[in-house]
Amino acid sequence: MGTAPSKLVSIITPAYNSAACVAETIACVLAQTYADWEWIVVDDASSDQTPQLIQAAADADSRIRLIRLEHNTGRAACGRNIGMAQARGEFFAFLDADDLWEPSKLQVQVDYLRDHPDVDGVCTWYDLFGYEPAVRSTLRIMNPNPLVTRRDFLVGLPMQTSTVLFRRACYDKVGPMDEDPRLVIGEDHEFFARLIMNGTLHRIREVLTHYRLSPPHGSLSAIHLLPTGVKSLNVIEIFRERGWITPAEIRFMLSRNYYSQAADNLMIHHAPFRRLLARSILAGRPPAKALIMFALCFLPAFILRPLLGSLQRLRRQATQASERAG
Repeated sequence: MGTAPSKLVSIITPAYNSAACVAETIACVLAQTYADWEWIVVDDASSDQTPQLIQAAADADSRIRLIRLEHNTGRAACGRNIGMAQARGEFFAFLDADDLWEPSKLQVQVDYLRDHPDVDGVCTWYDLFGYEPAVRSTLRIMNPNPLVTRRDFLVGLPMQTSTVLFRRACYDKVGPMDEDPRLVIGEDHEFFARLIMNGTLHRIREVLTHYRLSPPHGSLSAIHLLPTGVKSLNVIEIFRERGWITPAEIRFMLSRNYYSQAADNLMIHHAPFRRLLARSILAGRPPAKALIMFALCFLPAFILRPLLGSLQRLRRQATQASERAG
């Protein structure tokens, strides 16, 4: 029996002032064991050497294509939409200009979709690295459920953007990312919500993506943990306007949002967090961990942070043990 023909993957990257780290991203794409790809990089009028570095890679490898915008949009969604509109592949994969992939990432995902023709897209587990090394040991997204559900987008962003690979048919069905100004850093959440509501998405329980935590300035898609709460509130408002969520789900999302802000403020920014915990509880249906944190939150922060970090590590170890047992 012959080998199934290879199918083109279109990798789409919005880039802005990423010269400090884009060489690593270029290397991780070139290292992919699945070789049938095109890489469309949309540069958002960078003022550093980002476009020159990408162009040098494109000159050396015809699979890479650089699109340079004359004026800065400040929108990752704009770059992704331009890339998707130009893409020729049967599969689309997003990769932010400062994130990294394991060499097997595309191969594992393409094989998965070939083996599961009823599945429209697939994401992977990921870990975090970057400018605060301590973060990597305390934060890691490891949902063991292989099915990405509607509840996932109620809890929060159900997948990190650079982990996703989906069929072109999904894009044909749901259309481009929403460029509503309120979604300036939340368009990925809205887009993935539409994918979940209009298709079947699965999760590969293997860390194949590395998400770079950037300082509060830098790349177009840098993670700014403190404004994440504002982003989520805007997402909740848009979901409400479109009738995607019920009043009970709004309360649930608000409670989760305030809890996440509190945890980020405590663990990353060392900023005030008790008021946000109280808002999480008052919004209704708070997660159990919000109640636990509130009960402990009057401990001095220098005691509370390592205590919560230990609890997170125990939870991660339990998840890993459960996965090995399964």
